[in-house]
Amino acid sequence: MQTSRSKTKPHYTFTDSSIPVMLRSTKALLSHKQYKNLCIAVNEAEGYHEKKNVIFRCIEPVIRK
Repeated sequence: MQTSRSKTKPHYTFTDSSIPVMLRSTKALLSHKQYKNLCIAVNEAEGYHEKKNVIFRCIEPVIRK
């Protein structure tokens, strides 16, 4: 007998850690192209809070699905 598995959402906690740690934690949630575009956008952003907002805006739709 085969049981159906429910697809669970990847768990992501948004912590106030360093930007590289936040980027690595998003890698499992995004496709390669999305991750690459996110890294480019974060590199272009200035300041910690702006970079954090770029990351959050990118992963928010993925988490809300």
